[in-house]
Amino acid sequence: MTLYTIGYEKRDIDQLLSLLRDQGVKLLADVRQRPLSRKPEFRGNALREACKAAGIAYQGWPGLGSTAQQREELHDTGDFSKFATQFRALAEQTMTDDLARLAEVARGTPTALLCYEREHTECHRSIIADMLGQQIDATVVAI
Repeated sequence: MTLYTIGYEKRDIDQLLSLLRDQGVKLLADVRQRPLSRKPEFRGNALREACKAAGIAYQGWPGLGSTAQQREELHDTGDFSKFATQFRALAEQTMTDDLARLAEVARGTPTALLCYEREHTECHRSIIADMLGQQIDATVVAI
């Protein structure tokens, strides 16, 4: 089983959807706390409609997002290692129900986790993917 992750940084909607289709993704799980973007096509409702037109289901998982405070601290310090430690601790304390529900979905549907950062290793979705991958015995592939 494979679990995918993807970031939309420096991509347009057509590129993103093409990459998802190429991997056989059937569900895009948006793990942003707030599905907002400076790029209108990546705002939650617009992304949902674009996915629908491409034959890909879209689900928002705001409970799996990093907090504004965590994002601000990461922006200020650039210390992803510290951010990752703090985010994982938060996830283990408060996100277990959402993780379990998403794991059930991902077991039966080829799924990609979405956030902004293009580099998987510089985004909280890498931690979510790691935790989910362990739950469902999946290999994580960054698109």
